[in-house]
Amino acid sequence: MDHLPLPRNPALPPIKVPFVCTKEYDAGPFLTYPDRKGWKISFPDDRIAFLYNGREPLSIEKAAFIQTWLYFGLLQEALGPVFDIACFVTEDGLGSKFLTTFQLERLVKDWTLYLVADKSRVEWRLPTSRSAIEIVKERCTHIYQCILEVRDLALRIGIYDTDPVDSRIFLAIAALGEYLHQAIKDVYIHLGIETPVDQRWRIPKVVDLGQPVLESLRRNGWCPSDVARIDIETDSVGVLYYYSNLQAPRLGKDHSSCFAEKCLALQIDSSTYELAHSRSGCTCSLAVVDHDALARILRSGSIPLINPVDSDGPLMHPLTLRNAEDDIDFVAISHVWAEGLGNPDDNTLHSCLISELSALANRLPVTNHEESMPFWIDTICVPVRPPELQTAALNRMREPYERAKCVLVLDSYLRSLNSNFLSPIEIFARVSCCSWMRRLWTLQEGRLAKRVWFQFADQAVDLGELFKSIDLSRVPSSASRAIDLAIIGRYGASKVNNLFDITYNQDIPSIRAALSVRSVSVSTDEALCLACLVGLDITKVTSVPISQRMQTFWSLMAKVPTGLVFSKAPGKLSQDGFRWAPSTFLGILPRDDWAGPIGLDHQMTGIPTNRGLLCSLPGYILHPNLIKHGENLDDSFVHDMVLRDTNKDWYALSLEEKWNEELHKLNGPLSLALILAQAAHDNETSSLLGLFNIRQTLTGIVALIAESKGSTYYVKAQRHAIFQKLAPGYQTHHNAAKNCAQQALTNEGTIGDLLNSVGEEKCRPYAEAALQDPQLMDLCSAEARHLGAENSKDGIAKTFARWILRFCHFGDRDMVEKTPDNQMWCVD
Repeated sequence: MDHLPLPRNPALPPIKVPFVCTKEYDAGPFLTYPDRKGWKISFPDDRIAFLYNGREPLSIEKAAFIQTWLYFGLLQEALGPVFDIACFVTEDGLGSKFLTTFQLERLVKDWTLYLVADKSRVEWRLPTSRSAIEIVKERCTHIYQCILEVRDLALRIGIYDTDPVDSRIFLAIAALGEYLHQAIKDVYIHLGIETPVDQRWRIPKVVDLGQPVLESLRRNGWCPSDVARIDIETDSVGVLYYYSNLQAPRLGKDHSSCFAEKCLALQIDSSTYELAHSRSGCTCSLAVVDHDALARILRSGSIPLINPVDSDGPLMHPLTLRNAEDDIDFVAISHVWAEGLGNPDDNTLHSCLISELSALANRLPVTNHEESMPFWIDTICVPVRPPELQTAALNRMREPYERAKCVLVLDSYLRSLNSNFLSPIEIFARVSCCSWMRRLWTLQEGRLAKRVWFQFADQAVDLGELFKSIDLSRVPSSASRAIDLAIIGRYGASKVNNLFDITYNQDIPSIRAALSVRSVSVSTDEALCLACLVGLDITKVTSVPISQRMQTFWSLMAKVPTGLVFSKAPGKLSQDGFRWAPSTFLGILPRDDWAGPIGLDHQMTGIPTNRGLLCSLPGYILHPNLIKHGENLDDSFVHDMVLRDTNKDWYALSLEEKWNEELHKLNGPLSLALILAQAAHDNETSSLLGLFNIRQTLTGIVALIAESKGSTYYVKAQRHAIFQKLAPGYQTHHNAAKNCAQQALTNEGTIGDLLNSVGEEKCRPYAEAALQDPQLMDLCSAEARHLGAENSKDGIAKTFARWILRFCHFGDRDMVEKTPDNQMWCVD
């Protein structure tokens, strides 16, 4: 881990990764190493099994094998003849051996330079008919495939192994894999070759190769909400390691009652709110605003500004205000209310703070004239009362931040740090962790600004200017580049550089990503902030009852992601026509759970209407009698429903959680539809999957068809669903059982005769007759082995008879009709 960049004064001692190898890597081909050394790895029944020379290995043997192959084998394969294991092993004073990567960056830099700097050095050893770039690409592609093998195996071991290896060993493997992958990507970009797909070494909530680092965050005073934010936003162990070595923000606060979704230390209680002073021990009086002047300016449709204050002289009472004329420069102050710069009861602040704010605004290098700079701060310039004046100010909340010469951010964590001692990347990382990044309103305050300055202890810093000083050259490939790019790329709270800027206007998924880790003290402010952020007419939001603000926000959006049809947001609106709409953008939730499957989450083709979300998606119309009279959806789907289409293809349909907590009451018979995120298709592309492995799993919802009008179905969604096309073995099996069921129904007369207590016995002769076909018998035997079921002739016949009885029960009710892939739905 020594090659990874760290902030100044790291908060953690170095992680020591034990060296557990018992023999050196043999320098043979990487992918066949287990075969050469007598190891076999298999994955029976959702677990992992290791065998060493035919026996179960000891834990220490398994750890040594994993480190030798996945760590040192990967190093050998990438670096080739320059690899020397002695460069990567160190010993402490007690004789214990550990990994060291102090020389890794030098070796990888030399390797990337070798690949791109003098192509002739590569060509002389190989046929001249091939270009140097082709040779380099072939070599890098092979290394990339080895990295994929290491990653996939490490993740699968993390998921399935019941006898886990020391997590630090996998942490080191992941850090190495990330760096080598970045080096290959750097070479590709340098040579103008299409880059390989990025790979995630951390999959939060599933398997986490960075778990040792994540645990250190929890131990070192980080708020659970900060840990959750870093966890869900960071898919790199290197970035996670960097963040874990920063001093925790709000370190002196009590986080014992905080949770993943919210830091309670940032919440405001107006009954106990304390107004801050600019320095400890100050007892100055409150600076009062001229309320008449404030009202007059707001009623004229202008922005009130606080005139500059002479820090050496007495403060004028009341504060003098002026109009923000078209040509006037001013600074807008953005701050964290929980840190004492707000006032829930009046438009006042302590005099020392007003003087300090004026001085900070005047120090900013953003004006060419000698006059002092007026400033705007919401605590003074947004009236607490009367309500109509407060609403007038809220209706124009975009303007101060859009029109200001710049926005100055004040955050106590940043103001405790001297920026001159910090690297550019550490400044970005510190800003990303500060309290200002956790509040709802501050997102729009930063994104709307022409320029944003962050106040540190020694000076204000413009991240846009800071970005220009960062070396982003690709070759030689440095260990810090991937981490630098990830930290900058995840910032997104103000405009930094076109390469990293995220356009938030009308981009619901990006807004959601930015707001998911933020919070607000007054929940009803969320719709106001969203309307400001996307440029909607905020007067239409402030003019409706508070309970209707979020519905109004969604109704004003011309288009939204179609993926919201499949949103699993824990809270959705209850109003008819908007039951598809999440009730909040806040809260920790994976992206595809909130905005729908990847692809559809950015497909801005959904149209909000008063009857539901209008969208175009593939789907199926289920048989009108699938749910019988007196039955409900849950009773009918106790087990997966097995369905077939007109092409005799078989599918499994299973219900998941409620689509909205307030469901429509349903009783059969019902006309139901299945709406899918993507169309089912034939994808029998791999012979490795076997006869009984699922080929395709699709996300969907089951909905009641309320009306069909023209080419549009108007539906009431009920449940999330999983729709799977069954494997070839099941296709053959079910078609055979269905044919037997049709024969049984024809011969036995009525379904009632088959569904009595001896129905299965009546189906037994049809099963035995069908199983005379040796191919069907072999297929059913293979299925029994796959499922771990009874594999005798009698057991197979009994199971097949049950399937015949099941298909007799359903008759034609298991038939589904495919809709066009561009079927129009109005979903509520």
